[in-house]
Amino acid sequence: MSPEKEIPSEKEILFAKKCDEYPEIMLFHIIDQPDWTVRRLKIIQRFKNDMAGTPIPYNQSKIDSEKRALDIAIKRTERFGVKEASYQSEEFGEWFKWWKNYWQNLLVEERKLTNKDFNENKNLDKWRPSGDWQEKIAAKN
Repeated sequence: MSPEKEIPSEKEILFAKKCDEYPEIMLFHIIDQPDWTVRRLKIIQRFKNDMAGTPIPYNQSKIDSEKRALDIAIKRTERFGVKEASYQSEEFGEWFKWWKNYWQNLLVEERKLTNKDFNENKNLDKWRPSGDWQEKIAAKN
């Protein structure tokens, strides 16, 4: 018997449609943020449990919601050449590292400009890392 497939909520469907419209740099930001939120919630929970010596209830539905949003956004990286779009895939990992390295090397003023350009509906192609993340995958094979 196969496991039941979870039906996405209306909010998740709308989020997926938005992800389909976002430029690559903005999709990276969406993926980067929920990942931090999930890790932060787990760290806080671990700390609370350690301090109290007993498990403290936490908001599992919040963690589940963040995880589903992250999965939806990661799946949308297929538009940018990630064929195996899952959190654990090597391909997604290379794409994500490529963007993360680029973002971390931008000046604060440049980061603000990317958001300004996005809000003004400008073309964001100039805010794309040089090179090709797929080269690392090809070199390994």
